[in-house]
Amino acid sequence: MQTLLLSMLAGCGKMAIDGTVSDVSGEPIVGARVTLIGTQCQTVTDAEGRFELPCLPGVYTLTIGADSYLAQDIEQFDASERKRYDVGTRNLIKLPTDKGLLKFVDNAYEPLARGWIERRKGGSGTDQWKIYCLPEDEAERAEIPVNTFAAGNQPFFDNDSGGWRAWKLDEEGCAYRMAPDTKSSWEMTYGEKPEMQEQRLEDGKSIVVLALEPGAYFVADWGTGFFKSATENERKAYWGHHLVVQ
Repeated sequence: MQTLLLSMLAGCGKMAIDGTVSDVSGEPIVGARVTLIGTQCQTVTDAEGRFELPCLPGVYTLTIGADSYLAQDIEQFDASERKRYDVGTRNLIKLPTDKGLLKFVDNAYEPLARGWIERRKGGSGTDQWKIYCLPEDEAERAEIPVNTFAAGNQPFFDNDSGGWRAWKLDEEGCAYRMAPDTKSSWEMTYGEKPEMQEQRLEDGKSIVVLALEPGAYFVADWGTGFFKSATENERKAYWGHHLVVQ
């Protein structure tokens, strides 16, 4: 059968790409879309998650996607000969419904534990100041949840945020400081900020990659989460995620 198909492909000047699509537990995904970007070559998986995609030979980006799953791309896939190409089993990750910054653990995304920093202020006029730090009280600091990671590039899934900002905490546990440089403008100063890359997906989702050195960090959803009060007492405190990188 394979020899016959190869002969048919060679006769019509085509090649074929085949494989299987499943979720991370190994269950086949029926109806997953398989497409060669920039062509009209596309197909869907059958009841066993299998697909067969014939097209003209070439070098392509092969994308595999399904509703409610994170799409997977195979870039620069060399299918330049008239023959069959087997890409094996491709496992798609279920898109989470939780909002916020999520990490991939045990074949699923789960949200980071939420913590907070507090705003302290003082002075007046052009001598005013505001600092955004961990609580001064050590007992209160110990109550704030911490997310622990290894150093290096750490990818997170962002399910509909207003844009993340990350700061490395200084020796006093502060993310940043503000003071007026004029009567109407405030200047922000901060320590090291980790390098951040963001790959935008559909529907407001994205993959956020933080390059983290050992230390403590505070990551906040600047547009939709940070400025919501994290506590019900009189002091100003703001939501975010504490990362400890070892």
